[in-house]
Amino acid sequence: MAVMAESLAPSSRTTYRPYVRRFLIWCASRGINSTTIRSDSNGHLLRGFLASMTDSKYALSTIRVALSAITSKFRIPSWTTHADHAPFMRGVARLTAKPPSRKRPFRSRWLRRLARRAADAGSSDNPELVARMCLLSVGFYGALRRSEIAALNVSDVRFSHARAGGHDYDFALVTIRHSKTDQISAGQVVTLLPTRRACCPLFWLRRRLALLPASGSAPLFLIDGVRVTPANVAWVVKDVIRVVAPSHSTADYAGHSLRRGGLTALASAGAPPAVVQQQARHRDPRSTAGYIQPSLTFLASAFRHA
Repeated sequence: MAVMAESLAPSSRTTYRPYVRRFLIWCASRGINSTTIRSDSNGHLLRGFLASMTDSKYALSTIRVALSAITSKFRIPSWTTHADHAPFMRGVARLTAKPPSRKRPFRSRWLRRLARRAADAGSSDNPELVARMCLLSVGFYGALRRSEIAALNVSDVRFSHARAGGHDYDFALVTIRHSKTDQISAGQVVTLLPTRRACCPLFWLRRRLALLPASGSAPLFLIDGVRVTPANVAWVVKDVIRVVAPSHSTADYAGHSLRRGGLTALASAGAPPAVVQQQARHRDPRSTAGYIQPSLTFLASAFRHA
């Protein structure tokens, strides 16, 4: 049914499709057709396929995606409620266990370094530099995913002003129309506040809109006149690190480093865990905790005062 198919986001359907196809090919190679698959009420075939992936040294995360893809396609609840399923997945986890490989967080000092270099070179008004600083600062302080950065339109940004606790605040509200944690596209709003630093996201947002005026539905970020892609975001991050932090290997960083860096910066600055979680838009605080990686300098300072 078309309605059932729409229960998954387009990106999820795209991700799942190859795993379903691979499962069907695996079954066909054993003379098993679709009717036989659906008659397998205990999930024996599913576990056999996942076991073959385990033997082929696939990562646990990949096997879990395959599991989600296949169960989503066939919708046979007994496959995952069968008594053998939970012990089987624990066995898969043990056999595929290895230290987590996570991209390292981007650091705000690199943004400041890039801004200083631009000022010293007299290129602070260069449209390409402004767009790059805007992308990096919004992605960093907004803790945005690279897909969310790429999807932003000019109309998704709104500046506002408020008075609270006897202080006046300028801020920007960035609407995320669709995200990993908002599969039905209800929309989420991220607040950006001024940082009083050269990498202030509000400053660069205003410069971006002033230097590159565009209609509301136009992409906020462009490369060569075309909307940026998630891969472009990763390329920008690596390129900046190559320039302002050459001692760091670009292989350790990716587009997601902006999100990790922003959340780490908030936590290191003393923001309460609930505030960091709100900016991350995570339902589970354990997910947010996994993003935070304090710098060695911060840890050394904490140990000195412990």
